[in-house]
Order: sequence, then structure tokens, then C-alpha cells
Amino acid sequence: MIGINIGPVVAGVIGARKPQYDIWGNTVNVASRMDSTGVPGYSQVTQEVVDSLVGSHFEFR
Repeated sequence: MIGINIGPVVAGVIGARKPQYDIWGNTVNVASRMDSTGVPGYSQVTQEVVDSLVGSHFEFR
């Protein structure tokens, strides 16, 4: 399963001893919820993602 969303995020490195790059924000939270509630073997995308891919080589079902 995978959840894909488009939108603003905050990104940065946290941690002094073991620095890690991470991203935060509602965009990430929505994609995470889509991922955790999806059907195995399928991808879930928001309407904003669909709209941005109109005219491309993707087939939406």
C-alpha cells in the first residue's frame, strides 16, 4: 500500500548524536493515513495528485 499526497511540508534535520532528515505537516499526515488504510497492492492518491497528472501516461482506476 502507498498513499500519495501533494502539498506543503516542513523538512529538517533533527538529532545531535544521530542526525536524521524528516518531513512534517498535514500533507505527510494525510499520505500516512491513506497508506495505513489502503488495500494491499494498490496506491491511493488525493484528488490534487490526480489533477496534477491529467494528460500524463497514468491510468486511474
